[in-house]
Amino acid sequence: MSEHLDVVNESDRVVDTKKRSFCHSQGLIHRCSAVIVFETESRERILIQKRSLNKEKKPGKLCLTGGHIKSGDTYLEGAKKEFYEELYDNKVIESSKMFNKLFKFRKISEEDPEFVEVFETIDNGPFMIQEDEVETCFFMSIEKLRKQVKESPNDFTTTTRIIVEKYLG
Repeated sequence: MSEHLDVVNESDRVVDTKKRSFCHSQGLIHRCSAVIVFETESRERILIQKRSLNKEKKPGKLCLTGGHIKSGDTYLEGAKKEFYEELYDNKVIESSKMFNKLFKFRKISEEDPEFVEVFETIDNGPFMIQEDEVETCFFMSIEKLRKQVKESPNDFTTTTRIIVEKYLG
C-alpha cells in the first residue's frame, strides 16, 4: 500500500493528494512533523536517533523523531504517530502524554520541500524502536548536540540541523 501525502501551497493550504514517491520525484511541498524528546523536565538532554541503514532516504543519518504526515492527518496527529511508530513499535503506551507545539517552518529543498511543525515531549524510555525505521537511539546533551551539528553537519538530516539551529541556536 502506497503512502499518500497532502500537497500544500506556499501558504500551507492543501491543494492535492499524491503518493509520497510522486511528491518527492516532482518536488511538491508537503507536511512533516518533528518531536524533540527530552529525557527529563530539566530539558538538558535530547533523544537522537540514527536512521536505519535500510531507509530509502538519508540512511544512517542522525535525526530527531518525526516524519511525513499522512494525507488527512494534522501536524499533531502526525507527530504522535511517528513518535509511537519509531520509539514504541506502534504501541501507544501512555495516551495522556503531552506534545507541546513549539514552532513551524518551511524547509526549502529541491527534492523534499516541506512545512515542518515541531513539538516537544518528555520521555526517558525504555524504548522499543522499530528497527526498519531506527537503528538506535540515545540521549545527548544540548551542548554536545550543538557542537556536533556545527562540526559534522553532514552526520545529521537537514531538518534536524535546521531545528537545532532554530531552537537550540
